[in-house]
Amino acid sequence: MMNIFAISTLPVGCLARRFLIGKLLLAILCAHCISFPAWMEQLVIKKKPLLRYKHILGWPVTVADLEQLDADTYTNLCKLKDLDDVEVCCLDFTVTEDHWGTAQTVELKPDGASCAVTNSNVDEYIQLQMRYRLLDRVKEQVKALLLGFYDVIPEALLSLFDFQELELLLCGLPEIDIQDWKRHTEYTGDYERKGASHKVVKWFWEVRTTNMLNSY
Repeated sequence: MMNIFAISTLPVGCLARRFLIGKLLLAILCAHCISFPAWMEQLVIKKKPLLRYKHILGWPVTVADLEQLDADTYTNLCKLKDLDDVEVCCLDFTVTEDHWGTAQTVELKPDGASCAVTNSNVDEYIQLQMRYRLLDRVKEQVKALLLGFYDVIPEALLSLFDFQELELLLCGLPEIDIQDWKRHTEYTGDYERKGASHKVVKWFWEVRTTNMLNSY
């Protein structure tokens, strides 16, 4: 399954893919809105972090959004506030990550390597960690994705939705009611006369029901 929402620290040469993915997201949005055939169904099945929709709509992100993207980091950052003395962790305002096989240290603020995390600045540390992980380290990838999305539809038109409504349009409901789907299905062409009793239609519903049960 293609995960079109995954954002990583791709090299600059891959940003063109993000631009195309932005257009693909819009195509999926249109397919849901005007009931096109669901030929793109396999591209987006499972719901993705709401952070992605906040990026698209330009909504502010919060520390809570980090939990969906990196639950371990979120938990560890929250635990810092429960410590009597956070200095025992020997933290500073930097992040060290593996960047294509090379350890890379990034300062979260100017001279961050020389600034120890204490009880008095731990809130600032958590906010800067959140900003780096959700915004700064993926800003070029997100920018390319959004340029592709907004190249087709102006950003202002999306202001009609909040991020949860946009998620619903792009991904649909987390669970599909097969019986409701059957009741509201119209058959045309070779299937119009027999409708749901046509053997091909029966096969279709059998496969869909089995797939839905296996996916939960």
